[in-house]
Amino acid sequence: MNISSIMHTAILSMVMSVLCIVVLPVFSQEVDDPYLWLEEIEGEEALNWVEERNQETKGKLSSHRAFDPIRERILNILNNELAEDESEILFGTK
Repeated sequence: MNISSIMHTAILSMVMSVLCIVVLPVFSQEVDDPYLWLEEIEGEEALNWVEERNQETKGKLSSHRAFDPIRERILNILNNELAEDESEILFGTK
């Protein structure tokens, strides 16, 4: 074993010690997360919260006069019911 590998091992050992003493305890601390309950994505409370947000968003969006035409166009695209000229434009065949 030469001096270079001994120094490398010593430095690596010091770095690992610092990680174990300083860094790891920081990451292992409990964090008070008021939205932790949302991680239970199939839970009744989380699903209700999402439904409420969806209703709020839909209410705001649907009040705009452009909502219905845009919604219909998107649904047509998703359902692949484009007119022939729209399909050519959309897929670059025109």
